[in-house]
Amino acid sequence: MCEVMINSFKIKYPKFTYLIIRYHNVYGPLQKNHFIPEYLERLLIKNKNIIIGNDKRSYIYIDDAIAHTYNLAIHTKLKDEIINIGNNISHSSIQIAKQINSYLNIKSEIKIRNSKKGSVKKRVPDINKLHKYSNYINQTNIEEGIKKIVQYNYKRYTRK
Repeated sequence: MCEVMINSFKIKYPKFTYLIIRYHNVYGPLQKNHFIPEYLERLLIKNKNIIIGNDKRSYIYIDDAIAHTYNLAIHTKLKDEIINIGNNISHSSIQIAKQINSYLNIKSEIKIRNSKKGSVKKRVPDINKLHKYSNYINQTNIEEGIKKIVQYNYKRYTRK
């Protein structure tokens, strides 16, 4: 909706310039209401080794997303663009869950429930423009990012 409004504004005011950034599955220690923290909570608090669906997503760690955002914000020639910030490598929910379980040394079987109706099976953003305008290279791969999240949340969840 906002993108439509911005494009309409641009038609009316041609000198207006914009940069629209679309973030794709940014994750980090303080994240809530998304697959990784929800799975960790089910695992550490509710003692349930369950994932909802086995869809594939690409993930980008918060520090990397911030670095890309900064590079795009200071880019002097960048205007009237829509740029995706994300990663072009996808991981299934089961891969992420196994990585978390491995890190926590949990060996119980992961139960997979059906995805929510209408859930897209695979989401990977086109990040060609990101590479064109941001010379930053992601520093945190999914394994390192999960380790950081688990370390942070394990302390938080096990204090109770």
